[in-house]
Amino acid sequence: MSDEIHGVTLVGKVVVLKPECYKGDDKARLFKCEDGFGCHPQCVGTAVFGHFLSDGERARVERYEILRLATPQEV
Repeated sequence: MSDEIHGVTLVGKVVVLKPECYKGDDKARLFKCEDGFGCHPQCVGTAVFGHFLSDGERARVERYEILRLATPQEV
């Protein structure tokens, strides 16, 4: 997990998923975090629920699969 997201609450944030976990360029790996224990740094769980910005597909990812927060230019 990136130091950038360590200690950050991810609810409502757009993140870039690691390329080794999800195929495609950075745009295809943009994921909007909505809920789950993994959205909260103080929780034990790692599940993050949300959707991919590229196609709206809802999914579950793990907090450790997140590379970094997306920049405003990427979103």
